[in-house]
Amino acid sequence: MPDEFPADSYLKFQKKMPGATYVIQPSIKMCFDDGKLAVGKRVFDAGCGRGFHTKRFLEWGASFIFGIDNSVEMIDEAKEYLPKTPNVHLEVQSIVDLKIPSDIEKFDVVTSIFVLHFINKREDLRKAIHNLSCLLKSGGTLIACFPNFEAGFEWPRDEALKFGIGMSFDESAGFKDGLAAKINIYQGNEIKVSMGAYLWLRSTYQEFLEEAGFEKIDFLSPIVSEEGKNEFGAEFFHNLLNPPKDIFVKAVKK
Repeated sequence: MPDEFPADSYLKFQKKMPGATYVIQPSIKMCFDDGKLAVGKRVFDAGCGRGFHTKRFLEWGASFIFGIDNSVEMIDEAKEYLPKTPNVHLEVQSIVDLKIPSDIEKFDVVTSIFVLHFINKREDLRKAIHNLSCLLKSGGTLIACFPNFEAGFEWPRDEALKFGIGMSFDESAGFKDGLAAKINIYQGNEIKVSMGAYLWLRSTYQEFLEEAGFEKIDFLSPIVSEEGKNEFGAEFFHNLLNPPKDIFVKAVKK
């Protein structure tokens, strides 16, 4: 895994990103069938961060949530942010070296929101996806998202400045699976946070998902909320979605 996630800095600037509010949030809700997939369900949130999405799962009606993150700061934030209730359990753990007690009941839904691309080794990525599968009941659903690293992948600086976040990598290294990159978060014209990431091809995710026992594997493009279109106009988001800079996967365990 790369260096420890810069939790405090990331949280500070994330709130100002229109893509997070008007694209990522509604796209997650879309993957949850407008929230209905959470109703009465046990949800495992792998990489829960400060618990923002976790709280939404609760609001949609999840009966129990087990959240993990490998950042102590993030888990501390989540414990402050989320309601103190017995149906929420939070732990500091890595998705690669996951250790869940054997007596924990399997989950209906497992989420991995912008986590898998921080894994820097192919075998660790395979292991992480296997771990996610082991958490699920037969017929359970995995929902994940990560950078859409396919032919034509680029993130021009003007687009990064507009959305407050962008991606950079050494183009001379060539278009290859597991390419090392930087996720850069901007304030104005300056990079305020930079995080190491690794760009894995969709075919790699597909291969590991199938190996881990998933079927009905759908790669879904993100959407823009009506609120986003009303505030910024649809054209504002055009380059973010054509082709999509991020992709969602929704898969069912056999």
